[in-house]
Amino acid sequence: MSVVREAHLPLLADAENGLTAAGWAAATALAEALAGLGGKCLLYASPIRRASETATCVAERLQVPIQYEASLAERSFDALPQLTGRLSQQLQEDGLLAPECSLMGEESVAQHRARVASWFGHLQQQLLAKPDQHVIVVCHGGTIEHLMGLILHAPVAALARYYLRCDCAHFHQLSTALLGGQLAFILEGSNRARLHLRG
Repeated sequence: MSVVREAHLPLLADAENGLTAAGWAAATALAEALAGLGGKCLLYASPIRRASETATCVAERLQVPIQYEASLAERSFDALPQLTGRLSQQLQEDGLLAPECSLMGEESVAQHRARVASWFGHLQQQLLAKPDQHVIVVCHGGTIEHLMGLILHAPVAALARYYLRCDCAHFHQLSTALLGGQLAFILEGSNRARLHLRG
C-alpha cells in the first residue's frame, strides 16, 4: 500500500523512504530486463535506501557487486530536518533558477553538479580504457539530470530549461563510442520504462 504524503507534512527521511511493494515489483522487472548483461557490467548506486534497494535487485539477478557512490546521492537537504513536500518542491524550483544559491543552508544545485561531475570524470576514464564496458547507474532524478547535463556539456544554469519533474523512475540507455580519441555518448532510448519505484 502506498501512502501519499500531504504537501504540508514533513518528508520522510531517506532512511525511511524505501521502495513500496509496487516499487519492489518494478525493480525486479528492471533486473529481469537487464539480465542479458550477465556479469559483464559495472553497477554503481547511490547509497540512499530506495536506490540501494533497486540496485540490490539488479545485483542479485546479474550476479555482480554493487559499488556504492556517495557522489550519486540526490541533492542534500540535511540542513532542513523539518522539510515539507511543498518546501522541497519550492527549493528545487528556486535552485534551478539560481543554481549557485543555498537559500536555507541546503546543498546548492551547483554543489550537487560538482559532486556528480567528480564521479562522472572517474567513470569517463574507465570507459576510455574499456569503451565496451556495460555500466548501470542507479540513482535519483536530480542526479540523472546532472549526468545528462554533463554528457551534453550543458552548464548547470541550463537545467532550468530542460528540467523534467521525476515522479517515477526513468530508464535511460546510452552507448559509447570513441570518436577521434574522445569518448562520445549515444542516447539509445530515454524514459524507456516508466517504472514506479515508489508505488
